[in-house]
Amino acid sequence: MKKEGLGTRMIDGIEAEGERTVQTSEDQPLLIATREIWWSRALRVTFSEEASGPNWKHTAKLQNLDRHEPGPELFVIPAD
Repeated sequence: MKKEGLGTRMIDGIEAEGERTVQTSEDQPLLIATREIWWSRALRVTFSEEASGPNWKHTAKLQNLDRHEPGPELFVIPAD
């Protein structure tokens, strides 16, 4: 297994750190799995993650991040 830092980049105006992990099978060197992840230390949230192997690929991305304060009506307990 090999890990490498990808440095930092801005995602939606927020600094994110990246890391790539590459894992190779000891028995079959052509079997390689890769994972790349970008996260924010300030928000403690993962912005994106991509993982792939010989016969599969997975992608997850955080979208439409709204950093505004929620409306106070969301915190009112209903009368009933």
